[in-house]
Amino acid sequence: MNSQELWKDRFSTFIQELQKYLRYIFNGHLLFVLIIGLGGLAYYYSEWVKTLDASFPAAFILALIFAVILTNSPIITLLKEPDMFFLLPVEKKLTPFFRKGMRISFIIQSYILLMVLAAAMPLYLAVEDGKGIDFIYFFIIFLIVKYANLRIKWDVLRYYEKTVHILDIAVRFCFNVVTAFILFSKANILFVIALLVVLFVLVAYFDKAVQTKLLKWVLLLSLQSKRMHTFSSFANLF
Repeated sequence: MNSQELWKDRFSTFIQELQKYLRYIFNGHLLFVLIIGLGGLAYYYSEWVKTLDASFPAAFILALIFAVILTNSPIITLLKEPDMFFLLPVEKKLTPFFRKGMRISFIIQSYILLMVLAAAMPLYLAVEDGKGIDFIYFFIIFLIVKYANLRIKWDVLRYYEKTVHILDIAVRFCFNVVTAFILFSKANILFVIALLVVLFVLVAYFDKAVQTKLLKWVLLLSLQSKRMHTFSSFANLF
């Protein structure tokens, strides 16, 4: 079993399907409407920001928004139903395959973080009296937190119990809210470092806790299938 070749084949197929659906979504007419709509939205957003003062709870609102993005950390596996039978016996040899899935997931979600952070900065600068250089600082911290969230999410996927998954989401969401709020409130960097240390202690704990646990193939296949079905259903609307 060559996991590298398997990944190349699956990823190539994934890109082809993605391009096919994106052609439906971003057809000429829709793209024009989106550009006009986003332009108008950006204008009204910039005008609205000018009306805000320091009493507006920008740090809290932004913390909630980014906590949702950081906590929601789906992992692309590109698994197919027959894999449960053909790949299960060689599960231990698939580590490079899943690492590449983790890497692609991180890249895609980092891009989303970048876009949302860019959109959030005018609000932050207007209310919190921040500086443009804060953008780089925030993005670096959010990348670190996102990576840790993905690592924990992957470990938790080795559990079937719903209570474990619910607790995982709740704990990570609360942690991400606190981290983002501290960042946007311009708290001392030592608080941020302390939170990152706690976060990676959690990563190390889960890594050790699942060492003897096998992959939950049914769960992984179900999640991958749902993501692709949701995306294709959305694309078919166009």
